[in-house]
Amino acid sequence: MARRPARDPVLTAHPNALRCALTLALWAMMLLAAVMVLALSFELMGDVPWAGLIFLALGLATGAAGVVGVLGVLDMLRLPAPILSIGPDGLRDRRLTDALIPWEAIRWRRVILSTTRANGDTVQLWIDAEVPIRPAMRGLALGNRLVGRPPYSVLTFALGIQTDAIAGAMNRFKRPETLPGT
Repeated sequence: MARRPARDPVLTAHPNALRCALTLALWAMMLLAAVMVLALSFELMGDVPWAGLIFLALGLATGAAGVVGVLGVLDMLRLPAPILSIGPDGLRDRRLTDALIPWEAIRWRRVILSTTRANGDTVQLWIDAEVPIRPAMRGLALGNRLVGRPPYSVLTFALGIQTDAIAGAMNRFKRPETLPGT
């Protein structure tokens, strides 16, 4: 049986150079802040060891987040464009996988979070286990599951597109999950 050719996507998103540069600069500043906090922790170790240990842990956590952020931006910049495409055959987010994820393998929902501490607008995904996900994203999915969140999100991070456009394109081909109580 011959495989039918893929149909054109209705939405594609490419990295926005300015947003990538600004995001990379933000993560680099976080690394610089981590170095400063670590230096402070070593200064405090002699006088107030408990405070030094607290600042050491804070510096290491900040540094780890900075490294992950810098590597994430650099990884995204090396991926072939488009980074995100949504069409009749499925969704492809190259940050998650190079494979086209068919609609049958996806469950999704849009979540708009607005609290006194945080605001966010994202499309959350559940993807069947057969889809090959990048190792770094599998690790992130594990962390998300540990805190009770869906494993994956289609992020607008450094792309020239908004969440409403992503959700709208996805909704053309697959209805979102409904949340309990909504």
